[in-house]
Amino acid sequence: MGVLSLTVSSAEKGIKKTMQFEPTTLVFDVAKLIRDKFAMHDVNPSEYGLFRVEEDLSKCAWLENGRTLEYYLIRNRDEVEYKKKIRLLKVRMLDGAVKTISVDESQPVSQLMLTICNKIGISNYEEYSLVRDDILLNGAGTNNSTWNLREERSKSTERGVYSTLGRKKEQKLEELRKKLHTDEELPWLDHAKTLREQAISEEETLILRRKFFFSDTNVDSRDPIQLNLLYVQCRDGVLRGLHPVQKETALQLGAIQAHIQYGDFPYDKPKFHLDGRDVLPKEYQKNKENEKKVVALYKELSGTAEIDAKSKYVHLCRELKTYGVTFFVVKEKMAGKNKLVPRLLGVNKESVMRVDEKTKQILKEWPLEQVRRWASSGKTFNLDFGDYQDGYYCVQTADGEKIGQLIGGYIDIILKKKRTRDHQGIEGDEGSTMLEDMVAPAKATLVAHGQIGSGQHATDGLVAVRGVLRTPQSGQGYGINGAQYGAVSGEITSQDLARAQRLRYQDMYQHPQRALIGTIEATIRAVDEAEDELEAQPQIDIPKFSDDLSQNRWVDEQMAVNKENVNERLAAMGAATAQVVQWTAVEEYDDRVGTAIATIGSNLPDVSRNVRDLGYFMEQNDRGDLLEATKRLCGAFGDFLTAVNPEQNERRNKVFTAAGRVGEYSQHVINTMEPPTDSQQQFDDSLVQKAKHVATSTAQLVLCAKTISAECEEPQVQEKVIQSATKCAFATSQLVACARVVVPTIDNTACQQQLTTAASKVSHSVHNLLQESELATNRQTSLSDIHTAARQVTSALDSLLEHAKTSPKVVSRREEEEEYNEVLKRTNRMIAHQGPSEDLTREAKKVIRHSQILTEQFQHEAHQRPEHRDRLLDAAKKVAHATSEMILATEQAENQPRQAESEWALRSAAERLGQVTNETTQEQQEKHIMQRLEQAAKQTAYDATQTISASNVTKPKQQEHKRTETTEQLLVDDTHTILRIR
Repeated sequence: MGVLSLTVSSAEKGIKKTMQFEPTTLVFDVAKLIRDKFAMHDVNPSEYGLFRVEEDLSKCAWLENGRTLEYYLIRNRDEVEYKKKIRLLKVRMLDGAVKTISVDESQPVSQLMLTICNKIGISNYEEYSLVRDDILLNGAGTNNSTWNLREERSKSTERGVYSTLGRKKEQKLEELRKKLHTDEELPWLDHAKTLREQAISEEETLILRRKFFFSDTNVDSRDPIQLNLLYVQCRDGVLRGLHPVQKETALQLGAIQAHIQYGDFPYDKPKFHLDGRDVLPKEYQKNKENEKKVVALYKELSGTAEIDAKSKYVHLCRELKTYGVTFFVVKEKMAGKNKLVPRLLGVNKESVMRVDEKTKQILKEWPLEQVRRWASSGKTFNLDFGDYQDGYYCVQTADGEKIGQLIGGYIDIILKKKRTRDHQGIEGDEGSTMLEDMVAPAKATLVAHGQIGSGQHATDGLVAVRGVLRTPQSGQGYGINGAQYGAVSGEITSQDLARAQRLRYQDMYQHPQRALIGTIEATIRAVDEAEDELEAQPQIDIPKFSDDLSQNRWVDEQMAVNKENVNERLAAMGAATAQVVQWTAVEEYDDRVGTAIATIGSNLPDVSRNVRDLGYFMEQNDRGDLLEATKRLCGAFGDFLTAVNPEQNERRNKVFTAAGRVGEYSQHVINTMEPPTDSQQQFDDSLVQKAKHVATSTAQLVLCAKTISAECEEPQVQEKVIQSATKCAFATSQLVACARVVVPTIDNTACQQQLTTAASKVSHSVHNLLQESELATNRQTSLSDIHTAARQVTSALDSLLEHAKTSPKVVSRREEEEEYNEVLKRTNRMIAHQGPSEDLTREAKKVIRHSQILTEQFQHEAHQRPEHRDRLLDAAKKVAHATSEMILATEQAENQPRQAESEWALRSAAERLGQVTNETTQEQQEKHIMQRLEQAAKQTAYDATQTISASNVTKPKQQEHKRTETTEQLLVDDTHTILRIR
């Protein structure tokens, strides 16, 4: 082969020469010869490289040092440039900030993402990508759609006889794409190519966006950089209509966005106006009432930190059905007809889904582990689900390559995460054996570590190990789709896969689940510790008393303290048990489950110690009953922890039953300490009955749903109705279980909150069932029946929650307190009012209405309490007189608007009414303040008890940490001593 004559240039030196090289010369050697020829001895060779120059910028490329010239098919008279590889890249964040980052442009974009994300402070770089900014701002400015994809589509439709018809169909599809704002209109950079190969000039600015929503659930206020990027991306998606949002959620999101943009509500700006077009999706912008509701919610957020507001915004977005889904507009064949209809194809970290293009309801969903292979051609994209579905799922789209890259990207991230975790613990395992087995010729080789115990020997045989994905031979597989899924600690698997096929390695327990199992095991040990504490002798230091009265008073105080401690800890464990019941209902792991279980483990031993000390002061029979009830409670907690352990894989009914026993035995402990009154017993029984009434009403609702599903002709819609009905029944069973758990301590705020949360889940599932039912049938009789049943469920829920607030242990606020508080609050507001007179008179009418109600309450209470009749009637007379003066002043202010004298008179009347109300209700105010102070003291004691319990749990770890620090310090001192000796 002859010598190559190349035109070599260096813009930095201003030199351009013709040089000759052998085709087999390495690029590294060529660069060295060029540096010697151009006298560039002062440059850093690692920062320079050889760049192939072409007229078409997209064909320009950097030459790798380890390749030869003939590898790149370089010919005579081709031009190469020796130039610096380092360039400044402008990266625009979604909030508009532009960062300039130094990158090596000879590297592909996949490597540049590592550099860019490290500079910005993002660890999971593989989930981010770059989008061309200039094209979005300029090239797509007129149509707001896909950059050069439209040109490719238009070219593809201009060929053939039916080009005019094809163009019309393509125009309709393009209009649909523009309306739906799918992510396919974003011109993502190709990670396999360099910036030069994609014609990215040095002046161009790129946008950093999240492309894969995989680990975004871990993003919170502790990661402000990623949180801000995620917030802006979620905000844009909501405002563009990418995610369908319910009205209530849209109003909340709009209020949070306003708080983030403008800070706390500007009360000092009376003319402040919030434009709904800036904070609401298009479908809610025209209604002025929505703007008022957003402003009201905006006011409630005053004092919230910006980072907390962003975290709350993202949290609400995560609850949307389409969150984290990348959509593509495709065409699929209509069932039973030779016709193509538009459809949305969505991809996220868990599944591939068919979505209705109008309502964005999920029609069909395939988990990623069911995707066996995929393939794309010029106009079609095919998915093969193996044994999970007969035949292929085929759609017509020009974005098949993008869809395939997205699915492959998610699977690559999953495999990378698995590979990182599964590889730990293999090195250094000297006591393990090495097993090797050929699963199939030229297909897979398994190399695994195993442990040999005493008296055991390695043997040959067939290997069926969890965690190995095998490809069936000659179409004859085994298991599910010829694959075995599982988890093996310390295994390395290797397999050659068919083209377009991806490996799905599924660990049985991910790291958070393994942590949960460890927490459960530690809590079970705490249960054993609690049972041992009951058998131990009480450790009570009894002081010496001068008389029996002092001794009895001390004994009563000790019993009261121990009873209160037991009640507080039982309330904490009851709320934690209800939390576990609810948070283990979803498939995804929630780290709050471990926290709730740890709460049980930190409180139960203290309950046993308090019960043991309390029993010391009780009669022998009562003491035995209390200890026996506590032992049963410990056993109930042990059964409950076993039921929620992921390793046991118990049915939810068993979890509900175990939780119910926890509530039952908690009630036994409380009743044994202090027998309940008749009213308390009736309240507890009624609360459980009302929860069961919710279940009965839900059962009737489910029957109506089954009737509607039988009337539905479409299998997919029928399946949705059945699934919604099942979720509704499931949520109700969960509510009953939570009610049985929290009944004994329903006076605690945390327990009330758990009951309210469980009830809201039932209400939400009922709402979803009604929506699915309305889509499934048009028969008014069936719809009327299911709506009637739904109203009965709602009524039962309201009755349950209202009854929970009437516990005899809870001191409720009286209506009288509400009214005089309103009078005092509104009169003070009138005195300080600086706005228009119309607002002042409007506020005055509200004050008059509340003061009249307060007068009626005084009169009514005077008839019911004869011993205070004179005082109450005198108070009613004073308030009525001040109210009449207020009425006259209000009428005068209305007749003479914007008159300073009338406004002053109205403020004076309001001030007198406030003084009279304050004087006449002084005794009630003191009483109510003491009641609230008592409740606040109990809540403070409860919080302090939980803090002490948590601190006691951390004591061993703190001591171990101190011992470790001491040991490290000793090692350092010894090292210094040895160095001095040497």
